[in-house]
Amino acid sequence: MTRGPRSESSTYADIVIVGAGHAGAQLVFSLAQNNYAGSVMLIGDEPHQPYERPPLSKAYLKGDLDRAGLALREPAYWGAASAVLRLGQPVVAVDPQTRSATLGNGEIVGYGDLVWAAGGRARRLPLPGADLDGVVYLRDLADADDLVERLSPDRKVCIIGGGYGPDGAGRPVRR
Repeated sequence: MTRGPRSESSTYADIVIVGAGHAGAQLVFSLAQNNYAGSVMLIGDEPHQPYERPPLSKAYLKGDLDRAGLALREPAYWGAASAVLRLGQPVVAVDPQTRSATLGNGEIVGYGDLVWAAGGRARRLPLPGADLDGVVYLRDLADADDLVERLSPDRKVCIIGGGYGPDGAGRPVRR
């Protein structure tokens, strides 16, 4: 494989993983298990360390699991795995010619190899009123926290959608 010129950025990692969700975190785990010796950076747009999303609509909404219980690994793991976390910063541009990624704060990160594991977004309802207050989407921890604030056991709700959300979201929430 022929690589283009290396970026002149002040921050560089041999492998940059865009997406601090399950897929990105699993790649860090696999690299560590296989004793990868290069530098690894995991970039995510959420300010939280990688966490499990399926429990958001179940145990987290009910109050059976807290934020720490959602974590895919203990905070100390990432340093032990020689992974640098850049959290709370989306990647807004990638330049394959210079092998660099630009973060939302303007920081430019150079890379040897880039892995795009950014995942998806909740599909928005294509209906009138879908943008009204009270229409909530459950995709991430911020969405789940919003739901916890809005819901109570005596409140009526209408759940639309598939996947992990509807199964647990219809259950009683924290009291």
